[in-house]
Amino acid sequence: MYNYILLKAYAKINLFLEIIKKRDDGFHDIFTIMQSVSLADRIGLTKNDDQYISIKSNNILIPLDESNIAFKAAKAFYSYTGIKGGIEIYLEKNIPTEAGMAGGSADGAAVIVGLSELYGISLSQNELIEIASTIGSDVPFCLFGGTYSAQGRGEVLQKMKDIEPFSMVIIKPLFSISTGWAYQQYAHYSTPPESADRIIDRIGNPLTRNASLYNVFEELCSGSYQEINSIKAECLTLGADAVMMTGSGSAFFALSKEKNILHKIAEYFDKKGYFATLCQTVPHGIEVLERK
Repeated sequence: MYNYILLKAYAKINLFLEIIKKRDDGFHDIFTIMQSVSLADRIGLTKNDDQYISIKSNNILIPLDESNIAFKAAKAFYSYTGIKGGIEIYLEKNIPTEAGMAGGSADGAAVIVGLSELYGISLSQNELIEIASTIGSDVPFCLFGGTYSAQGRGEVLQKMKDIEPFSMVIIKPLFSISTGWAYQQYAHYSTPPESADRIIDRIGNPLTRNASLYNVFEELCSGSYQEINSIKAECLTLGADAVMMTGSGSAFFALSKEKNILHKIAEYFDKKGYFATLCQTVPHGIEVLERK
């Protein structure tokens, strides 16, 4: 067993996202295809002997108390396993917050994986998902990463064949969109889309990718956030092959086969004061960097 572990927690984008219906419990059933990308937080976990959970971060804007998903993940792990222990969590935040990229969920998943290693606990995939599902809808996906379809609240996962790698620019504008507000804009029922495998095939093919990307929240939110349409238009004018908002926003990903175009898009939005960075698809959600 170890006393310290350092992990990378990768962000996600939604390549396809549709709301199926509002549930009786107030949540929504969705169908989505999620993909891990190389933009990542770094999470350091250090055991302590005092049986308390503490969090520090380089980002002064995130909560460092029990409302943080990383804290909830540690608490859920100790409760599930019955281990009497404590942990000091350090979050190096690189994934923008309130972006629809599962930054908090990725951190929570990393805490579960890291604690399992620190205490030498071998949890099955189902046990990991059981812990993760109590914390947040995206946490189960973030445990494994790569390419998955998800249904229910997002916790019913099906592994897809890994998509052909591609690069993108992630753009996080100055505004944020409340997830709760975004879902409140939904007022109709949809039918589940065609086979996820077929959607993945088309998204994986640069010739059919543009027409295959879909996010219902662009439609739901663009009336109140005119910047959604303007950001997309600017990306396309700069040469992007496709651009779409991820999750309920407010981050976007812009695609191009030409790296010089991606650099041009990133530079353009960086000059506007937006968060803008290049990244690539990756086949995993959590990576262990160091143990000691």
